[in-house]
Amino acid sequence: MKRKWGQHFLFSSQIARRIVESADLKNDDSVLEIGPGHGELTRYYADHVSEAVAIEIDPKFSAALSRRWGSTGRFRVITQDIRDLDFAALGMRRDPVVLGNLPYYVSKPTIRRLLDWGRFSRAIVTVQRELAVRLLAKPGDSEYSLFSVYFLLRAEGELLFNVEPSAFRPEPEVVSSVIRLRIRSSSRPNPPLLERLLRVSFASRRQKLLNNLKRGFKEFNSVRIARAMESAGIFLDARAQELAPEQFLVLAATLEEADVI
Repeated sequence: MKRKWGQHFLFSSQIARRIVESADLKNDDSVLEIGPGHGELTRYYADHVSEAVAIEIDPKFSAALSRRWGSTGRFRVITQDIRDLDFAALGMRRDPVVLGNLPYYVSKPTIRRLLDWGRFSRAIVTVQRELAVRLLAKPGDSEYSLFSVYFLLRAEGELLFNVEPSAFRPEPEVVSSVIRLRIRSSSRPNPPLLERLLRVSFASRRQKLLNNLKRGFKEFNSVRIARAMESAGIFLDARAQELAPEQFLVLAATLEEADVI
């Protein structure tokens, strides 16, 4: 199986050590590492935690990782594409700390799957800086997007530091960012309409939210949409990028209620 993600391997031991140190691992921690490759991060934690599971798509790397650390009984490798992983079947003793130098091509779907799973204590991952900016954007920021809203409803994030292309082999054409993610303890189930609402709301960023909703929800009349916005405390001339994440939750729930007609 060829490694088809366009992975850039971390070459700098200084950066690798810094990433693992940012995880603040304890001896009784469990670790889930995504895409360990040659073990650039693995070598700095594998002998110092209670258990670790590494998800690696390339059998060649999986075999090498198992030979080096598998004999401890605390480390195992699953040879699989992270996008196909059944997180519920991992069988880890406690919610793990997630580590990973995420291949750019799968960074967004991987983070999305982690958020949907939600059973990790914290995640320290390296992604393309452009994605990190979008992920951590706030209402009113030019990079604030559908994905920003989805992330902020599920988790809290912070930028730890940036990594220059020279730290990788081969060198990527962009700067990377190391970010820390934590699931919000108050996270609640999303209204069924939320994902569709977000797609519709951000479909035309220059348009007012009301116009986008009228085009995207043709089954609702204009009065219902306007009343739902007012009930959610949203001005009728607002644009999607101006709304706080919680306002989308309220709007989705309100649109689903029959009594707003």
